[in-house]
Amino acid sequence: FYKTESEFAILANGCYVPMRNYEKATHWVISELISDDGEKQYNSTTGEPYRGIIDQLNLTADNQMYADFWDFSYNGIARCNKLLTELGQHEVIWSTPSVEDRCYGEAYFLRALYYFNLVRQFGGVPLVLRPITSQESVGIKRTTQDVVYDSIIADLNNAVDRFSKATDVEEKGRANQSAAQALLAKVYLTLHQYDQTVTTLTPLISSQKYH
Repeated sequence: FYKTESEFAILANGCYVPMRNYEKATHWVISELISDDGEKQYNSTTGEPYRGIIDQLNLTADNQMYADFWDFSYNGIARCNKLLTELGQHEVIWSTPSVEDRCYGEAYFLRALYYFNLVRQFGGVPLVLRPITSQESVGIKRTTQDVVYDSIIADLNNAVDRFSKATDVEEKGRANQSAAQALLAKVYLTLHQYDQTVTTLTPLISSQKYH
């Protein structure tokens, strides 16, 4: 099915969709509401008890917010894996070769971001880097936190490299080289790897592209 640039661009667009959904109603709840940044005001008419429970630091396995965040995350990861696999299999005539690099960059960037959000919530999680069947998924065990971070860093370095070849096709709303550099720096900062953080951010700051 995927034979043209436009079809691959559509496939890349799909990699963003689960994140759009969980940032709208789920991820900010489990990452911000649980902190001092927010507080849940009780409203008996909403019929939505999960936020209040999270605000009270009462975390249980049956909380639908965490289930939704988990499902959306792995849905996004599956889409990124699909894009990477399809890009590597088909003989496509790219009228603009940098669009291919942009698609690769988006897949690597978004997969890294999905896993970065997951690992900060759960620690080690199942690490899936290729399309799998539902039967295969049952046997995949939890990966250590360190291995997940190694994969995130590798994906972001790949994203930076691919995006560096696609600066002529940057579009508002899409990830780009600067986004990949900034996220990589945030990952290093999270890991307390401050020298790598400075090294990664210096060219981005020096570019004066953003204010």
